[in-house]
Amino acid sequence: MKLSLSVILILAAVAPCFAQYATVLPKDLFDRLEAESPHSLPRNMTPAEQQMPLPQPTIEDYILRAPPTGAVYCPAEYEQNEGILLAWEDHTGLLTSMTVAITTQDPDATVYMVVDSVSEQSTVTSTLTSAGADMSQVQFIVRTTDSVWIRDYGPRFIFEDGNRAIVDHIYNRPQRPNDNLFNGYLSTLWGEPRYEIPLTHGGGNFHLFSNGDAFMSDLILAENPAYTEQEIKDLFAEYQNVNLTIYPGFPTSFDSTRHIDMWMMPAGDDKVIIGQYSPSDGSPYTITENAASDMASRGYTVFRTPGWQSGGTHYTYTNAVVMNDLVFISYFGSPYTSQDAQALAVFQAAFPDHTIYQLDCSGIIPLAGALHCIAMHVPAYAPNPQPPTAADGSDTTGVYTPVMVTLQATDDGLPAPPAALTFIITDLPADGVLVDPGAGDITFVPYTLTGGGNAVQYVPNPCQRGADSFQFKANDGGTAPEGGDSNIATCTIDVLAAPAIKQLIYSFPLDTDPGWTMEGLWQYGPATYGGSHNRDPAAAYSGTNIFGYNLGGDYANGMATASYLTTGPLDCTGLAGVELRFRRWLGVESTDSATIEASNDGASWTPAWQNSASVADIAWSLETADLSAVADGQAAVYVRWGMGPTDGSISYPGWNIDDVEVYASVPAASDFDDNGNVDGFDFQMMGDCFTGPDGIPPAGCECVDADTDGDIDLADFAILQAEFTGA
Repeated sequence: MKLSLSVILILAAVAPCFAQYATVLPKDLFDRLEAESPHSLPRNMTPAEQQMPLPQPTIEDYILRAPPTGAVYCPAEYEQNEGILLAWEDHTGLLTSMTVAITTQDPDATVYMVVDSVSEQSTVTSTLTSAGADMSQVQFIVRTTDSVWIRDYGPRFIFEDGNRAIVDHIYNRPQRPNDNLFNGYLSTLWGEPRYEIPLTHGGGNFHLFSNGDAFMSDLILAENPAYTEQEIKDLFAEYQNVNLTIYPGFPTSFDSTRHIDMWMMPAGDDKVIIGQYSPSDGSPYTITENAASDMASRGYTVFRTPGWQSGGTHYTYTNAVVMNDLVFISYFGSPYTSQDAQALAVFQAAFPDHTIYQLDCSGIIPLAGALHCIAMHVPAYAPNPQPPTAADGSDTTGVYTPVMVTLQATDDGLPAPPAALTFIITDLPADGVLVDPGAGDITFVPYTLTGGGNAVQYVPNPCQRGADSFQFKANDGGTAPEGGDSNIATCTIDVLAAPAIKQLIYSFPLDTDPGWTMEGLWQYGPATYGGSHNRDPAAAYSGTNIFGYNLGGDYANGMATASYLTTGPLDCTGLAGVELRFRRWLGVESTDSATIEASNDGASWTPAWQNSASVADIAWSLETADLSAVADGQAAVYVRWGMGPTDGSISYPGWNIDDVEVYASVPAASDFDDNGNVDGFDFQMMGDCFTGPDGIPPAGCECVDADTDGDIDLADFAILQAEFTGA
């Protein structure tokens, strides 16, 4: 039977005091190692980094980065792990304590210690050996890193069709290039595929459960302004097969990282630990109380540990590490011994069958992080040996940019590094060219990859669209017990146009009344903080005024029909992919209706969105609606927001709307790559296909012949230039 939230709080309140902390190093050794650490970089941004823009995905990231195509499972941290990654940079007392405990208490676990050089490896070996670590369970990775915070820049592991792979992101720290490049190096070193999710963030702002429930703070939205909230959720679903919930983040004045691991920790399939804050803390209290209620409503048993801020430092116990049957949590010592004891009691209740170590984190916590921040889990394979198998796969390339295609196979249930499997091409693609990186174009089959590599480059013909494919198989060199070749696998390459880069067509910041039609209790004016339940906003998203349904209160019960706010006609002639974007603060009961509709004649209306459950926004959010089916190419497009019908029971504050915008792409004759804009891609295609008068264009360049005279020459360039400049 699950413990209720109230029972967990009682457990914490009656917990006995613990005078002795469980540590794994003598205090003098721990203190000496911590004192020798340089403590060079905090987990949050340095003052210099705060003056720099966040690194953002490039256009190549949007085009070339394809998600996994197989069945993806993203393991939770509390599941069985093969080992853990640590970076020997700062806080070496903590790193040593964890290494000693893991290698002496878990005979099947490996500590993967990242060191900057061979000489540092020798020093670390001596330190760990002297501390009592079992060095047979320590593997060194020699690779320069910038900081100890490997949770934030390290690999997020998934299993694709049972094979382990890495999901990599852009590290949200502008001056730590070695950290950002680590995952690419590890992918090559371990021979595991790497998928590059085109998002900027830090790995500590992510937690998940084995059922696929995942959680982040809204820092992810601020760090990736090019995406809507739904697009970010879709990316995590595509790359990691998780259902993402985004909670509000702590203010930077309370926690400079805004990472969710500073106040939440999954403790099992149906258990979660959430920090508990004082009402006087303001939004941290509100955020965590709402999250605890939400998690309890989902069926999770919620444990609460103390959290507070003192002297500009956010103290938390949820920034902890569970490693198989071991759990590492913080203690801070005097004057916080009672909080330390309370946290230990809660972790003992949450992990009754685990060995719990409390490690002195009083030195690391002022740098905005603790134990979870300095460790990255390496999940274990299930013990299910398989014969050598080459897997079907797919890759995607945009425009006609070459793409590296990684060939995948398994041997005895484990992904083999490139040297262990030889890949043999059995046929060639029809429309493009395959390139062996070590030997050039592949023009015949069967073809064995030079040096036993596991990647080829696919180069499509210019102007190609659609799918192309080739086949390959893998040979394990006759290694027992399987031996011989694998099955023949097919790799399909989708050649796509560049993504449509939409332009801002209409903007209504609502600083002044645009004169839209209002029915019923729709109003224009300042926000009022009225209504019940989640309440209306206290201020507009920007400026002063908004549109809202009954700005001073709730919508009425028993509305038989909807009341609408309707825009004036919007001219969408020549536009494609028309999209509505606006800021929303909405409160509506599940059995009441809030809608968005569009029309191109003002008479017949097509639904664009409707609530399917209760909505109780507590912050402004960016919302989008696809209007393309109704609006593309139309001379008079109307959009309306509907409130109602409503039932006779509960009422909420209804719609609040600000900063309404319409985005779309503008096709042109010289839009060779079909991305809705004349841009640098089209100039690149023109340059690569250019032949001059009476030249013979390369195969597949027909789409670049703007004047259709059979040549790719200056006349075509003139057309391109004119459409690019708008002349």
